Amino acid sequence: MSFSGSWRAFKNRERSRPPKKSAGRKKSVPVYTPIADQDSNAVVSRVFSDGVMSYLDETSEEVQCSYKRSWLKALLAQPVPLKDRTPVSAGDRVRVEGIGVQRTLTGRTDRGKRLSRYAPGKDGHSAHVMACNIDQVLLVTSAKEPDFNSVFVDRVLAACLSEGLEILLCINKMDLHSAFNNELPEWNFYQNSALKVFEVSVLTGQGLVELKEAVWKKKTAVVGLSGAGKTSLLRKLLGESIGRVGAVSSSTQKGKHTTTTSQLYLIDRKRDAFAIDTPGVREFDPVVALEDLGNYFTEFRDLPCTQNGCKHIEGVVCDAERLVRYPSYRKIYLSLRRIQNENAT
Repeated sequence: MSFSGSWRAFKNRERSRPPKKSAGRKKSVPVYTPIADQDSNAVVSRVFSDGVMSYLDETSEEVQCSYKRSWLKALLAQPVPLKDRTPVSAGDRVRVEGIGVQRTLTGRTDRGKRLSRYAPGKDGHSAHVMACNIDQVLLVTSAKEPDFNSVFVDRVLAACLSEGLEILLCINKMDLHSAFNNELPEWNFYQNSALKVFEVSVLTGQGLVELKEAVWKKKTAVVGLSGAGKTSLLRKLLGESIGRVGAVSSSTQKGKHTTTTSQLYLIDRKRDAFAIDTPGVREFDPVVALEDLGNYFTEFRDLPCTQNGCKHIEGVVCDAERLVRYPSYRKIYLSLRRIQNENAT
């Protein structure tokens, strides 16, 4: 797919241009101003390296757009602590002008709640905004193939709690979970918490009716590890053929990426409901302040050491070390500290 007005081409052109001779005046920074909600007329459905697809409000038609050069230049020039990997993301409310193949994205509203992670391979210098303007996150894991991963769950939970997002924890592939296993499941901690937990199977249909009711009237981002069956599950919930399904590696127990970019699917235009299928991930570092991480492990809040300012990571004996999720907290804390230290250099 080819687009004019590519933001990546624009950045490359700007880098290749020779510096202009200074006339003794300070270079002015273009002013970026978000558009008002009532001035938007479309929602971003997909973002590529060289363009955008959006659903028009009036017709629900999905159209391709290029970026308005002056708008893009102003957006990229803004000083922000952490740059976004792309100018817009799935779920962004935008204004699209033009007709036919000559459509241009000319503005973006202020964003509501979003799901973000540090962009992989960028050393903490940019964020990957996976979905915007959402009500909740459907976090898809699996009972087996790959095995349930509590550290991944806690990473996504931290990102969601920092944004005030509602969380639905889905345990897929329950058909592979032994019915004769008398031990408590690995996700028992979450079942006993305030989280909504759904045990489902795409193969047998277990739990799908209840889960569909939870997502049908909301703006939902769907996130999961590669191979957890996220896209297969979403296909069942939406009743349409979407995405591609990949196998799980028998040697690594990790899935193969089949959804390569976030994709928004309209559910109910009148209710403004949609689902965003995000790319299956192998790593997820939440964009949260290091000093705030403990706030997202709610069982840490009332510990005596917490009241004394303990960060639960090093030094004196810590009360948190005896808790079920402490190993997960420690892994996330150390990975965020490394990223944020690299970002400071």
